Amino acid sequence: MKHTEYKIYSEFKYEEEEKWINEKAAKGENLTGIGFCRYVFEDGIPGEYIYRLEMLEHFPSHYKSKEYLDFLEETGVEFVGSILNWVYLRKKASEGPFEIYSDLDSKIKHYTRIINLVNSLIILQLIVTLPNMILSLTGNPINNMYILNLFIAAILFIGNKSLKQKIEKLEKEKTYRE
Repeated sequence: MKHTEYKIYSEFKYEEEEKWINEKAAKGENLTGIGFCRYVFEDGIPGEYIYRLEMLEHFPSHYKSKEYLDFLEETGVEFVGSILNWVYLRKKASEGPFEIYSDLDSKIKHYTRIINLVNSLIILQLIVTLPNMILSLTGNPINNMYILNLFIAAILFIGNKSLKQKIEKLEKEKTYRE
């Protein structure tokens, strides 16, 4: 039986989202569809699948992404769905461990892609903020939307800082291993 759940996760918390999806799969609720804040689950065998999330460099429809996803499919990985560049993947647990990032450099590249997206969102928020700030000078309270834009930009900035700290930690670990 299928059911839909609605939940909000941010780019900074993709590990928590992945963990939540895997906890559902351990109970026999397998992710079969994805949308903005929407997850479609279908009853199945508990622990049948392991799920991973990845932010691709390009949209899934891009030829480089298609080549990559085709390669993953050859290794037993199924494409569940995507939201923009984020892809939701699964593999049968019986086929062994499912790790996308096998080394520190690939983890660093992944976090860097997320940071680049968030930087774009921050810039967009600030671009929208400027005209709203100017319009607020007219005294019309509806033009105070810039406060919300600044709040969103601040949240993105703080999240970006946490991602940069993760990269720094991985860089240190990489130095220790060399």
